[in-house]
Amino acid sequence: MHSYLLLIAIAILTQDQLSHPDDLLPWSATATVTDGTSTVVRFQACIASKHLIVRAVHDKGWHTYAMDNRQRAMKALQGKQSLGIEEGLQVKITKGATLTGKWLQTPPKDLSQPEMRWYTYGFEDSTYLACPIQQEDTPETVTLEIKGQACNSSSCRQVDLTLNCQAVQLESTQQRQLNEQIAKLLKELAPVIFEDSHTPGRAPKVSSSGTDPDMPD
Repeated sequence: MHSYLLLIAIAILTQDQLSHPDDLLPWSATATVTDGTSTVVRFQACIASKHLIVRAVHDKGWHTYAMDNRQRAMKALQGKQSLGIEEGLQVKITKGATLTGKWLQTPPKDLSQPEMRWYTYGFEDSTYLACPIQQEDTPETVTLEIKGQACNSSSCRQVDLTLNCQAVQLESTQQRQLNEQIAKLLKELAPVIFEDSHTPGRAPKVSSSGTDPDMPD
C-alpha cells in the first residue's frame, strides 16, 4: 500500500514539474549583477513558442525597474518636477532575431514615495519580460544585451549584461505542454507602456533625457 501511494506521489510530482514552464524552458547560462561581494540579481533568457523570454531573480531587498518606469513616473508627476527617475530595464537583441511585437512584463510593484514627489516602479523576486520574435533563416544563437539599474535601500548597481540563448527542440507532447504554459505565462504579464510607436526589430534608443522614443506604446 505504501509503495502504491509513493508511486502516485511521484507521478503527481512529475506531472507538476512538466507543467511548469521553467522546467521545460532552455534557459541560458546565468549572467549576474553583484554588489562587490555577492550576487544580487540573476538574469537568464530563452526562446520558446516564438517568444524571447527574460527572467530576472532578485536577492532579498533588491529590485530592478520596470521597462516603462520613466513613462509611469512622468504620468504620475503630471508635469511636476521629480527628484529623479531610475533607469528601467532595457533589452536589445543584437544578433540572430528581430522583434515582431510589443514587450510584456511582470506587473511592476509601486515603489513610489509620493510625499517626496518620487515615483518609481520596479521588480522584486522573480520577474519575466517577453516579446514575440522572428529568428533569422538559420536560427542559431540569439544574443541580447540587458541594461538598467539594480538597487536596494542604500545603494545601486548598473546592469550591463550580455546573454546568448537558443530555440528549444522538444518532442511533440512536451512542446504542446510548453506552448500551453507559455500562453499562460504571457496572460500573467502586462503590456509595457511606451510613449511612441516602435518599428519591430529596431533596437530601442535612449535620449539624453532618458526617454525611449522608438519603443512600443
